[in-house]
Amino acid sequence: MHKMDDGVYDKSVIPTDVHHFSNTNIGQLCLTIWTLGSHLALIGFILCCKRLRKNPKNILIVNISLTNLMVGLFIVPFLVHLQINAYLPCPLRIALKLFNDYLHVFVFLLTVLSLVIERSIFVIKEGSFTTPIRWGLTIILFLAPWIIGVIIILPLFYVGMGEADPERECVYVGDKNYFIAAQVMSYIFPGFLIVPVALSTGVYHVRKNELKPLEKVLILLKREAVMVISLVTVFSLVMEVPSFVVGMLNATLSCTAPFCIGLKGVEIALWVRIVKISIFPFLWLSYSDIRSCLPCVCFTKLDYIIDHNRELRAIEAPSDDTQPLKYSDTALSVWGATRRGDARGRDEEYVI
Repeated sequence: MHKMDDGVYDKSVIPTDVHHFSNTNIGQLCLTIWTLGSHLALIGFILCCKRLRKNPKNILIVNISLTNLMVGLFIVPFLVHLQINAYLPCPLRIALKLFNDYLHVFVFLLTVLSLVIERSIFVIKEGSFTTPIRWGLTIILFLAPWIIGVIIILPLFYVGMGEADPERECVYVGDKNYFIAAQVMSYIFPGFLIVPVALSTGVYHVRKNELKPLEKVLILLKREAVMVISLVTVFSLVMEVPSFVVGMLNATLSCTAPFCIGLKGVEIALWVRIVKISIFPFLWLSYSDIRSCLPCVCFTKLDYIIDHNRELRAIEAPSDDTQPLKYSDTALSVWGATRRGDARGRDEEYVI
């Protein structure tokens, strides 16, 4: 099989035999159907629940879900098509290489970074922003990954492709160094941003030992925020490692035999990515506000209130606090609502 440095193939030298579905293809498509249904259900659930959609954090979760839908709607179906039928029209082949190797992972990790930044602000900042500032920041964090992806990845990709070969369809004489740069930018660059932000947030939360009376309710929510951003950060970065390694090997090696990493490695990386997006909807159940809004008997609001009161009693300062802990002072009443009972006699709104 003839292969150029940029990974775009010549149709004239590619077999076009149609093969039968294998168990691998069936498993990939079944998991993809699950991911599409679960992510669409999650997006609809957040947008339809007033309490959830008023929280900027949940809007950024929707943004991460949109990047995962990119895999289920476009990347997986066409990669499976290539596994059973080696031919794909040139524009689709180029778009598939762009999205699968570079654009998806870059935008996905930047959306994770946006959520980590928003949660870090919640953990570190005392008090809350005004509504216009809060939603202005949310809009910036929502749109920035997509805009930055278009500005950085697209030029590297199309400059790297170079000029088309007029004698052979879908063959380009390009510079593989641009593809290596795009591969590094798509994974290493956002990774170097996510890890320090998440790590510094966790260190700040652990070292902040002195609690004011007003923070007693928020301390559990901040602990929860640190836990979730740590979980999402590790899971997102680790599960994209196979795609990054395979992409770098394909960009630097020229082997095209059946045993080469470029052929088998793509299938392995695809499996890991499908498993990643299949598990992601369950990660968001780590957030108490999402769990409490589920119409499920195992996540009742009453049980949630009781559990949080037990934890809050365990971390109460015994001497300085004069206010008894009431059900109205739990995190449940803070989401999009007003927490009453401030020691200074005023109400204050907290955004989780």
